[in-house]
Amino acid sequence: AQEAATQEALAKANAAKAAVTNGEFYQSTIDKLPLPDASVDCVMSNCVINLASDKSAVFREIARVLKPGGRLAVSDLALKQPLPAEISQDIMAYVGCIAGAIPIEEYRTGLLAAGFAQVEVVDTGADLNAYAKVENQGGCCSPGMACDSNDLHREFMKLLSRFNVNDFAASVKVYAVKP
Repeated sequence: AQEAATQEALAKANAAKAAVTNGEFYQSTIDKLPLPDASVDCVMSNCVINLASDKSAVFREIARVLKPGGRLAVSDLALKQPLPAEISQDIMAYVGCIAGAIPIEEYRTGLLAAGFAQVEVVDTGADLNAYAKVENQGGCCSPGMACDSNDLHREFMKLLSRFNVNDFAASVKVYAVKP
């Protein structure tokens, strides 16, 4: 509860610093948003849907809260081909946003099944191996985060150094409209 309060305070301080006066903040999970049906114009997300265990529930929940004509704009990771078991079963590969990714086509069909139209999943061509090339950084960890010194993180970096992640996964931009 204290961490949630701290996160909310930080969000409000950042909004004030940016002079944002029309924002609201809610602590929730992405598959259970505390918002009324058809109440949102746009849903944006930055690399968290791949961490959800039930992506279909996430897609349905986003569709539920969007108004007709509402837009989805997501940056995420998706798979170009199945991951080797060594990566797909590694906890740090999951925390690092790779092992939880779904195939690009499954992303597209999941959004269509949730009721979206004009679905586009675009491979940005970003180099996902960049994480393995930056000292003390891997997956979703940025330099200076607590994860940069633990053994799991070091093992994850070794794992990434043995594979070309770009062969299996892609940084994608996802766009869709609720009809």
